[in-house]
Amino acid sequence: MHRFGRATEKWVFQSEAFDSVVVISNALREKYKEVFPFLSDDDIIVAHDAAGVPEQSDETVVGIPIRDDRLQVGYVGSLYEGKGMEVIIPLAERIPDADFHVVGGDEERVRKWENQTDATNLHFHGFVPHGELGDYYADLDVLLAPYQRTVRPSSGSGDLSQWMSPLKLFEYMSVGKAIVSSDLPVLREVLDHEKNALLVQPDSIGEWVRAIETLQSDEKRETLGQNARTDYESQYTWNARVERILDGANV
Repeated sequence: MHRFGRATEKWVFQSEAFDSVVVISNALREKYKEVFPFLSDDDIIVAHDAAGVPEQSDETVVGIPIRDDRLQVGYVGSLYEGKGMEVIIPLAERIPDADFHVVGGDEERVRKWENQTDATNLHFHGFVPHGELGDYYADLDVLLAPYQRTVRPSSGSGDLSQWMSPLKLFEYMSVGKAIVSSDLPVLREVLDHEKNALLVQPDSIGEWVRAIETLQSDEKRETLGQNARTDYESQYTWNARVERILDGANV
């Protein structure tokens, strides 16, 4: 938060017209209270992000799955620093019996990461329009949210890891697939280890490997996926988010 931004927000928060501010995580609420001590919990509404359910068609996705009898593990999202390619590459190299799919990223970033591995079970699909993602999700068994302790925004500077509420995480939950995620405090506001996801240390490749091996079990994947979908439907649809905001604002 630069000086002008803080001054502008302070002016807004102290104006007679101000009612409340909406933030995307409890961690961000605490940060706002630290920066603006005159704000109370009653002034701040916490509403985590949400997602719609990706639509599916009857189209066949080329390249997923690669091997019908193997676990299909996927990451959907951008390829900026800290989003998780630092984990996915060594994970694919350590588990050659599973196929790994990376959906997203511009050509430059895809080439950058492709050049860092010779793993034949790691497949880059590049940018896919959001309206076509449903068919990719349908063919994947496990979804990865390998955010690191420092997550860079698209500008390349700053750090989102302390207060982010990743849209893609809620999209993962909406499709009812097993999720393996980094164990970061802000993500624990949404994810519950062994209930709706498996949580592992962001930079421990051994823990990521063990989590994927655990999810070779069809029953385990189904339980985690169903629980994630149930939590999504009750809390993280766009309608649920709007209702939470309106309730918090007493509208």
